[in-house]
Amino acid sequence: MSRFENFFGRGFLNRASWLRQDGDYLTKACKSDEARFVILDGTSNPLVRKEDRSKGVKDVVKEKLEGELTLATLTWKDVSPYYSSLSSMFLTEPSADLATAPLLIFLGIDERGSGQGDALPKAGDTGFNPAGDPYFVVDTTNYPELAAKAKEAHGGDEHAMFVDLRAELLSVDFESTGVMAEARALVDWNKKNKFCPGCGNATGSVWAGWKRACLPDQIHSTERPPCISKKGVHNFAYPRTDPVVIMAVQSHDGSKLLLGRQKAWPKGFFSCLAGFVEPGESVEESVKREVWEEAGVRVDNVRYHSSQPWPFPGSLMLGCMATASEDAQIRLDLDNELEHCDFYDYASVKAGLEATSKTGISRHDVEQIQKASDTAELKKEGVEAAEKDSLQKVRMPPKTAIAHTLIRAWVEEREKESAKL
Repeated sequence: MSRFENFFGRGFLNRASWLRQDGDYLTKACKSDEARFVILDGTSNPLVRKEDRSKGVKDVVKEKLEGELTLATLTWKDVSPYYSSLSSMFLTEPSADLATAPLLIFLGIDERGSGQGDALPKAGDTGFNPAGDPYFVVDTTNYPELAAKAKEAHGGDEHAMFVDLRAELLSVDFESTGVMAEARALVDWNKKNKFCPGCGNATGSVWAGWKRACLPDQIHSTERPPCISKKGVHNFAYPRTDPVVIMAVQSHDGSKLLLGRQKAWPKGFFSCLAGFVEPGESVEESVKREVWEEAGVRVDNVRYHSSQPWPFPGSLMLGCMATASEDAQIRLDLDNELEHCDFYDYASVKAGLEATSKTGISRHDVEQIQKASDTAELKKEGVEAAEKDSLQKVRMPPKTAIAHTLIRAWVEEREKESAKL
C-alpha cells in the first residue's frame, strides 16, 4: 500500500471491457476450472474467510486485526445448478431466462499468475483473449440457500462470514477491497435500475452486467413507440458513478484545519467537509461551493490529492486540499447541514488521529465507535491546558476512509515545515 493509496482504490483485475459482449468467451470462462465466483448476500456484503484458520472470523473482527480476512470465492461446480441456461446470461438483448437465475456479472481477469503481462488486444487479433482466472460476481438476494452453501464451503460460521465493509473494512485484505468495490457497486446498480428511465418498462441485464436494456417484448409493443435507449448513446443504460468532493481546508496561515460534524455522528466525531458535485460544475468550483454552503468559508488554491471509490452505493470520492480566506468566519445557517464546525490546530488534529478507532463508520456501528473513542488515550505532551478540552472532543475517521488520508496528509505537511525551521 503506497503512502496515499486509499481502500477500495486498488484492483488486481483486468476488466477486459471488450469481452463483455462476447457470449462465447464468457460462457467458456464461466465453465472453466479457473473461474472464480465472488458471492454477495442480500445486503450486498461479500463473503470473506480467514485463510490460515488460526483464528475464527468473528475473533478477527472483535480484535480488529488488520488485513486478516480475504475474499472467498466459489467454483463453477458450486454455482452451476443455478444456471441451467448459462448462454442466455450473456446475450446482447435481455432474455426472459434472466429472471430464473441469480444476477451474474463479469468482473474481469486476474492475470497475476499468468505471466502474460498487459492483456490488450493486438492489431488484427480480434480473437485475442487474456490469460488468467476470470472473476464473476453472483448476487444471492433471492437465493439464501446459495449464500448458506457458499459459507459452508469455506468452513461455516467459524471461518467465513458476509462482512459489512463499512464496519469491518480494516480487517479485510487491502488488495481484495478493489474487487469488492467493483462487485458491490455493479450489483447495487443492477438491483436499483430495473425499469427504464426512457420509457418506464422493465429492463434486463446485458453485456455481462454492464448495461441494462428494455425487455424485447416491451420494446416492440404497439401501444408505445420504441424506447429512445435503442438509438444513440444514453448514459442511463450504463452503471453510474456519482462524484463527491471531500476536502481538507486549512486556515489562511496553514496552522489549523477545518473540521465539521453532523448531528447523526457519534459524540466528538469530526471529519472533512464533503458534498456531491452538481451538474455543470468543476471539481474546483464544487469544493468552493460546498465549503461556503456548509461552513460559510471562502476558499481558494484548490488542489487535487487522491481519490477513493466508495461503493455505498456508487460514489467516487475526489479528495482535495484547499486554503481558507484570511477573513474566514464560520457560519452554519446557510444549509444547516452541520451541527458544529471549527478550525483545529495541529496538536488537536494529531491527537485525534492517534486516538482514531479501528472501526468503520456505518450508522449501526456508531455506538461501537463512541465507546472506543471514549476509552482512547490521547497524546497531550506540549499542549497548553486551554487546548485540552478540544483534544478530548475531536475524533477522526478511520484510516479506511479518504478523510483520514487527507487529514494525515495535512499533518505530515505541517511536520515537514516544522522540520525545516
